[in-house]
Amino acid sequence: MPNTRRLRLLSPVALLVLLLASAASRAQESQPPMTRASILRSVQDVAVQRVIQASRSDEAGQRANAIEAMLPFPDRAIPLAQAGLTDGNEGVRYVALVALGRLEEKDLAGAAAKIAADADQPLVVRGAAAFAAHKGGAPVDMSPLIDMLFGRTMQTRGNAANLLGWQGERSAIPMLREAAREPLSRATPAQQRLIALQIAEALVRLGEDKEIEPIQAGLFSKSPEVMLLAAELSGRLDNRNAKTRLVNIQRGESADYPIEVRLAAATALARIGWNLERAARGNGDAPDTTLAQELKGWYTGLDTLLDASRMKTLEWEGKTYPADSIRAQAAAGLSMFPDPRAAAALADLLRDESPRVRLSAAASVIQAIAELDEHNPDHPRVAQP
Repeated sequence: MPNTRRLRLLSPVALLVLLLASAASRAQESQPPMTRASILRSVQDVAVQRVIQASRSDEAGQRANAIEAMLPFPDRAIPLAQAGLTDGNEGVRYVALVALGRLEEKDLAGAAAKIAADADQPLVVRGAAAFAAHKGGAPVDMSPLIDMLFGRTMQTRGNAANLLGWQGERSAIPMLREAAREPLSRATPAQQRLIALQIAEALVRLGEDKEIEPIQAGLFSKSPEVMLLAAELSGRLDNRNAKTRLVNIQRGESADYPIEVRLAAATALARIGWNLERAARGNGDAPDTTLAQELKGWYTGLDTLLDASRMKTLEWEGKTYPADSIRAQAAAGLSMFPDPRAAAALADLLRDESPRVRLSAAASVIQAIAELDEHNPDHPRVAQP
């Protein structure tokens, strides 16, 4: 008797399951891909919670960074900064006061003025307090901030230069130039260069455009630390003339640059690209074909940051180290890219095993969300630091 195949009829239940699965598959295929905005908004609450958790950390660095991370949401940032005024760590108090100054918080300006006059507080705290009080409109003696500018450490001088740049008053230009001429005792040539770059940034912010030249020269330094800072400043100051060099650094074409320097260059390029796009959209125009093609060149470093966001270990001089700092740096830069892949990477980094990486990702999400709320939902502006 010949072999025959018998048709096996599906039961009603099995048939129903098959039909539902097929319908679900078709529905999934018909759904449009998630946009950058939808991805970011889907993790907004998680990002805020990450920052709140960090603000309660036993680590002072986490508490300080939490205040900075929340700056784009002033209603949430001000209570964190107010709590930071009485923190036991002077670094947290410094960051809290700088945050209040950058937000031009008036209700706490009087409290800041009292801190500025408190001789028991460290100089950096008093200088930041003077900045906060002045920006908030309270009368205050600014001498602590001036004393910082001529302080004995690189960090103190650099912080003072930043504050004077943010303060935005051209009357500070002569003292900034004087500080640039006064060498810091026992500082290495690279450290002296770092201070000079921070002073140059402040001068550019105060309208001295020619001071961008030493920053651009820093991109060719033999010191990785100087190159990294010069790259960051090029992005912050929208130095479009640095594009060729930044692309070269990001790609590592002429030398084997450290990954930190390459990430800084990639982030700077994206920041400048966003500024170009913002200018076009601010005029009510969509980027034309020429500009759209140019923007691709500014966003060329996305793959570099995406790779770094997945890096677990780092090899250095024959030893293996955790790459938490690399993933955190990548997270900080990913917010600059309009590509949805960058937003998806940030969503993943919010679940990273490292608190430092989670907080950096949260800060980026919060910054991006704040920009989305102010502008076109898929192309936020770049807020200046």
